[in-house]
Amino acid sequence: MTDARVAMISGASRGIGAEIAAALARAGWRLSLGARDPARLTPPDGADALVHRFDARDPDSERLWAEATAERFGRIDAVIANAGIMIPKTVIAADDDDLDDLIQVNVKSPLRLVRAAWPHLVASGHGRVVTIASLSGKRVKSAASGLYAVSKFAALALTHAIRHAGWDEGVRA
Repeated sequence: MTDARVAMISGASRGIGAEIAAALARAGWRLSLGARDPARLTPPDGADALVHRFDARDPDSERLWAEATAERFGRIDAVIANAGIMIPKTVIAADDDDLDDLIQVNVKSPLRLVRAAWPHLVASGHGRVVTIASLSGKRVKSAASGLYAVSKFAALALTHAIRHAGWDEGVRA
């Protein structure tokens, strides 16, 4: 077993998640990469990586992924909540199902993932939680991005709440 740190990255199959994975691999991190379709995810070259099914709409997904990560690597040092969705509707045009879907994927799933990894983050003595919230966590750019912004404001507040919850345990968010 190595002392290299382990990061769980949701939404790691493309875009920001894939770039974060590549950067952490270059820095020597071991990776647990979550994606709805693991067959479409290729870990960065040379990375010590676990590729695992992760679906932010499945309430068991986070627990199963965290358990598999801890079993494979024996530790979890960071959770990077990158998976997210956008529904381009105004808050007036959107219905409750649209809002529920955004909250499920952009807020509840990251919270479940952090909860599932929490004992390991605390045990590391220096656990880290990173939430990709976008600028929409600080402003509403347009009417069509309003619903998305609601979820990202909530994701940002969640991150601050996690920071407060973990501060005395050495967990930073």
